[in-house]
Amino acid sequence: MRWNKQKSCWDCEVNGGESTFSTWSVVLCTGFASKPYTPPYKGMDDFKGYKVHTSKWPQSGFSLDDQKVAIIGTGASGVQAIQEVASVASQLTVFQRTPNTALPMTNPNQTAAMNKTMRTGFLDTAEKMKETFAGFDYQFDFSKPHDVPKEDRFKFYEELYHRGGLQFWLGTYMDVLFDEEINQEAYEFWRQKTLPRIKDPRHQEILAPEKKHDPFGTKRISLETNYFECFNQDNVEIVNMKENNIAEIVPEGIKTEDGKLHELDVIVFATGFDSITGGITQIPIYGTEGQTIEEKWRSGTYTQLGMTTSGFPNLFFTYGPQAPTAFATGPSSAETQGAWIVECLKYMREKGYSSIDATREAEEEWRRHTNEVADKSLFPQANSWYFGKNIPGKAKEALNYMGGLPEYRSRCNDSAAKGYEGFVLVQ
Repeated sequence: MRWNKQKSCWDCEVNGGESTFSTWSVVLCTGFASKPYTPPYKGMDDFKGYKVHTSKWPQSGFSLDDQKVAIIGTGASGVQAIQEVASVASQLTVFQRTPNTALPMTNPNQTAAMNKTMRTGFLDTAEKMKETFAGFDYQFDFSKPHDVPKEDRFKFYEELYHRGGLQFWLGTYMDVLFDEEINQEAYEFWRQKTLPRIKDPRHQEILAPEKKHDPFGTKRISLETNYFECFNQDNVEIVNMKENNIAEIVPEGIKTEDGKLHELDVIVFATGFDSITGGITQIPIYGTEGQTIEEKWRSGTYTQLGMTTSGFPNLFFTYGPQAPTAFATGPSSAETQGAWIVECLKYMREKGYSSIDATREAEEEWRRHTNEVADKSLFPQANSWYFGKNIPGKAKEALNYMGGLPEYRSRCNDSAAKGYEGFVLVQ
């Protein structure tokens, strides 16, 4: 894609130039997890078995029954894969770098009566979700936990935990993500709930260590059904990569730093993505100065309202950097941005504008604000993909807007109400 200054449009090539077209505006809906990342382990190409990234799982003709399998990574896709593979593999070896403070999915059966109630109240629920921090039908508790007796706090934790899903994370006290003491308390509660599910004391310390690796909730929390019980099975082994990392991949399997060879038939890379920005930067998009977005963002991400970037007129993106994205439900976030973009394009057509472009000053201010909001929390203490730290060489920065959906929507609408303040419109 290349901006055509003379015609004020985007010239696009598809499939390596097989087809070309020009368009007035472009909206990138590339998602925040569309560029898989696989660490460049030594000997990757030497392995004689089958290797696959979880995002590229074969749709058919692939069985792990009675296979010796390794899963590298215990993030969201790792948790899902481990639960499934543990029941069919002859041997499963899990390579863990950081424990996942996963929560029970619960996933209760919906009765006909419950379903009817949900359908009847759907519109009211949808309106409520517009006003909650993360776009769920429940909300953080903004009261100060230090003002609540400890016994009552733990009753509250118990209630949230048994509701299942993400409520113990995103329906708890907001201060869990800001206050070190309350955060530690939440972690200890989670650990007390998790330890009885793990039989081996050695596994307990690897999966739910006494000393937490990061503040609770500052890395994405996964939902699970029987994740921790999997490690009680005789055919499941876990390797703590903090103490015994992968040295190299050899034809027969994986060799760890202690010299042990883990013989394998299959290696599954649950190693995540170049999240938030990768889906955009992997596309060669050339702006007004002949620079690509990847080149512009190489040392840091700059957007205006998490939907545009200066020097790339009439180019919008949703569910991407410096927007609520991973800190909100996907539909709630995308709907907010989609509505704003549609109204912006309608405004341009009605007023006869040929292009709209963010100002450099506005995107610098949005970047400053995005980082400022994040820095008030405990999130920066974790080297997570929320901050780009799962990718070697990627700048550490707040890649998501953490001020909540209502505040984000308010700021976007405020810009529009002021004639798209922070943008330059050209007729």
